[in-house]
Amino acid sequence: MFGRRSNNIYKFFAGAVLVLVYFCNAMELSESKSIFNELIPNETSCSLAGDHGCICYNNLNCDQTKYLECIDGKCVCEFPLHRMFDETLGKCVTQVGSTCSGSGTWTPECVRNSECEIGRCMCREGYSKTSSNTCLINFGQECGPNMCNSDRGLACKEGRCQCLDSSYVYSAIVTKCIDPEAVVRDFIERISERIVREVFNFKLRQVMNKITRPFRIFSLLGR
Repeated sequence: MFGRRSNNIYKFFAGAVLVLVYFCNAMELSESKSIFNELIPNETSCSLAGDHGCICYNNLNCDQTKYLECIDGKCVCEFPLHRMFDETLGKCVTQVGSTCSGSGTWTPECVRNSECEIGRCMCREGYSKTSSNTCLINFGQECGPNMCNSDRGLACKEGRCQCLDSSYVYSAIVTKCIDPEAVVRDFIERISERIVREVFNFKLRQVMNKITRPFRIFSLLGR
């Protein structure tokens, strides 16, 4: 009887583990699909056959000279996590931080305002990387509307990229606009925590010395 009960318990836990694995795999598949759905255009028609966003059935239906391939029935950039379609150039380009060849033969050219350095696309001087792996104008450079790197807290003011909020200052260390008051508060909090910790440790050592001192004296007398 006990053996039969143990066997039933084992089957119950085995079934529970299988159900858990199934749901975990389903969640991972759903997340991966959502990522690629964001990268695939929603257009159902296009002006030029084989162009970006056009309906396709295989890679031959897509313009491979623009580095396009067929994914989920749409012509999109090859390696969509590393390349993006440039509407102005009309072809796929390599995002900042991704591998490049420099010659533009077996890999597309780098995204605008960047160049291939040591096998990777890097922002040119005066530009900085955005969260979408492109390059926009950095602090202090001449600019026009919507040309500054807003990810760094910048906006075009009086013809130059400056901090959007005038109460902020640009930090060359973290390469973005920061709130100086918040930095000071954070510094004070860190110092205060350290002082409190050091004082506590010092007091603790004093207490422990007082507690263990008689034992050390007895130990020396015993010798």
